[in-house]
Amino acid sequence: MKYYILFFFTFFAYTSVFSQPQADSVPIWIRHPEIPSFSLLTTDSTWFGRQNLPDKTPIVIIYFSPDCGHCKAKAQLLYDKKDSLSTIFFVWASYHSVPELKAFAETYGLATCSNVKVGRDTRFFIPAYYKARVTPYIAIYNSHGLFAKEFREGARLQDIVDAIKTENDL
Repeated sequence: MKYYILFFFTFFAYTSVFSQPQADSVPIWIRHPEIPSFSLLTTDSTWFGRQNLPDKTPIVIIYFSPDCGHCKAKAQLLYDKKDSLSTIFFVWASYHSVPELKAFAETYGLATCSNVKVGRDTRFFIPAYYKARVTPYIAIYNSHGLFAKEFREGARLQDIVDAIKTENDL
């Protein structure tokens, strides 16, 4: 009988410990939902980070590659719809060189948008933080600066707008 009781408690303890989600299995952006502290070298060779983001504005962080077809299409669409998206601030981050990013921003009109910042993630922080595997990766923060939603393989512009609207209506 003692062995059955010992077995039961051992089994119970084992399943209790190993059935709990490990802290590492919960993404950091869920555990810490505020916008992370990042630093980008912008196309005009200045530094831009979380402290430069506008207050009380939804933020969309897009990790992209200037040679990605989906990223090009998203940039063109953003420029075409810039007037209806003026209340959202977009951060376009990439590991590519500043001259490549500058050409991308100029080609797709992002350089002329006051609510868009394009920059080089010199420390490869954003893809490591979000565990981004493909571009475009999109992270959305509501107007309170809290994580709202992510799109791991890009998204339609309407999906982004809907996610922001839903979060700001709460």
